[in-house]
Amino acid sequence: MKRAVFLYFGLLIFFSVRLSAQEEKMIFVEYNTSSWGYRGGLLLPVLRAGSDNPALYKGDSVSYDINDHPGFKPGFSFGVFYETRIVQSFYLQMEVNYQWYQYRLDYTENLKDEYNTMYDADYNLRSSSIFVPLLPKFRFGNKYKIYLMAGPYINVPFSPHTSGKIVVEKEEAAGKVTSSVISDESIGKKPEKLEYGLIGAVGVKVPLKTDDLIIEMRYGGSLNDIVKDPNLRGQVFSLHLGIIKVLK
Repeated sequence: MKRAVFLYFGLLIFFSVRLSAQEEKMIFVEYNTSSWGYRGGLLLPVLRAGSDNPALYKGDSVSYDINDHPGFKPGFSFGVFYETRIVQSFYLQMEVNYQWYQYRLDYTENLKDEYNTMYDADYNLRSSSIFVPLLPKFRFGNKYKIYLMAGPYINVPFSPHTSGKIVVEKEEAAGKVTSSVISDESIGKKPEKLEYGLIGAVGVKVPLKTDDLIIEMRYGGSLNDIVKDPNLRGQVFSLHLGIIKVLK
């Protein structure tokens, strides 16, 4: 899968250069075909099951399915981007972004046994990262430009921190509740050094006096496990605002 993503990057850059060279000979070429900008966004990340093990923790009598009660805490991103027109309404956008995000998972399981046992698990992954997508973009419209784009990304985390615990509570016959914390080594696993995946977006470009404002929604997800044992993948919904400046 890694080779396929990197091959996609290489082929996309190659054909972009070829098409850009041919574009100069076309009648419909406009004067301004490239622009740059900067953006900021709100991230809403969620964990999901990975490629192999769908459970956060497995005990003798209970398992925690992470698809049941995922949780999230907002993060943020900001960065710069450059876009260039390939042909007519088709563009290629390249970005470099800084991200801070936190994945959070909470799960509670009640067992109907003689002790009325309750298992409560939580897992937290916090990290900063450099997020680099390569996004082919299709734009249409007149005054207000609507655009769609989708493509691969790589995400390099640094300064990661993970934490987690599993609390077990048992209600005895006399009504007394006892609790204990299960130490699970797998909960403290660090994220992988490289994440890669796919991301799609829809947005609108609004003309201002000198520059253009962009309002955008994105959704993306990793193709590899960002944490091993337990195998977990990430998906992120995000909202962005940005400014585009035309290169003259």
